[in-house]
Amino acid sequence: QKEDEEFVVGALQAFQELKDKVGLHKEHVENKLKTAQYDVDCREAEANSLAATMEALDGKIAEADEASNDVEEKKLNEQADFESKDLDWRGRSKELKQKLKKDQRTLSALEEARKVLQEEVDEVKAQLADQRSAALN
Repeated sequence: QKEDEEFVVGALQAFQELKDKVGLHKEHVENKLKTAQYDVDCREAEANSLAATMEALDGKIAEADEASNDVEEKKLNEQADFESKDLDWRGRSKELKQKLKKDQRTLSALEEARKVLQEEVDEVKAQLADQRSAALN
């Protein structure tokens, strides 16, 4: 009977030691699980923060693209306007050069006609002077 009691007491002690070891192991695993869960929560928060940052950056990129497109469109419009005005000015310049040449030819013809008329006037004056001189004599 004493041996049975010692056996039972030994078995109870062994069982208690095993229970204590299992309890310690369980506590260690729970601590590891809490740490892992905390790490997961931190990573999720970081991932959410990064996702929000990426979304904000995507918005900024879209705004920058839109502004860039607006500037490009404005540049193209200004370039087209400049080219149109340049062509207009070139056409106007050519037109004015042609008009100037025509006016110069007209002026030259008028000067020539003036010379001829002046010569005729001088001739008529000379004839009148001769006639007057002859009439006086």
